[in-house]
Amino acid sequence: MSSRSTQTTAAQMRVANEEAASNAAFDVRNNMEQVVPGSELYNCAGQEFLANKNNRGFFMRAPNNQVRYDMILYAFNKFSGP
Repeated sequence: MSSRSTQTTAAQMRVANEEAASNAAFDVRNNMEQVVPGSELYNCAGQEFLANKNNRGFFMRAPNNQVRYDMILYAFNKFSGP
């Protein structure tokens, strides 16, 4: 296998892994009872924790959905202002 072929395969694997991680995060968010699909919290979670891979990792490593919900509320309150 050539170096270029190895690089292409590695890039494809990264994309596949990123997509799998994103899908897993969406599944978690979609199964949180406190976060109603289409709500402002739902959209905030999508923008803050699913669109950004660093934030997504933090979100996914939370010990449970209550902690994730608290994270979503914190982000929502932080960005929505008083």
